[in-house]
Amino acid sequence: MPKFKVGESRNQMVFFPETINDYILEGYLAKFVFSIVSTLYIDTIISKFSNVGQIAFSPRTLLSILFYGYSVGIRSSCKLSKACEERVYLTGRLHPSHKTISEFRRENLSELSELFQEIILIR
Repeated sequence: MPKFKVGESRNQMVFFPETINDYILEGYLAKFVFSIVSTLYIDTIISKFSNVGQIAFSPRTLLSILFYGYSVGIRSSCKLSKACEERVYLTGRLHPSHKTISEFRRENLSELSELFQEIILIR
């Protein structure tokens, strides 16, 4: 059984537009954040998850949501959850609840701090 919910592939064909990548043009912040998060070393966060129970959202998806939110001034878990409905690129059409986002942030605060410092240096 898979360990994480990963959403649709950004290259998965859909009715309109053809792929999730078509929603966002090159150079947009969402693509930039997603590409950076995909390169981060997050094994300490991944190791906190278990194969037992419900499949979790991918930590990379949740990190993308948080870092994108911080970049555009959205810090509220409720507002981030709502933004996921409007910004499908980061989540692959998944809509994590505000509770999921909030718990992920709370449980990984020290790791998020380190990763946020790392992501700032990349730009």
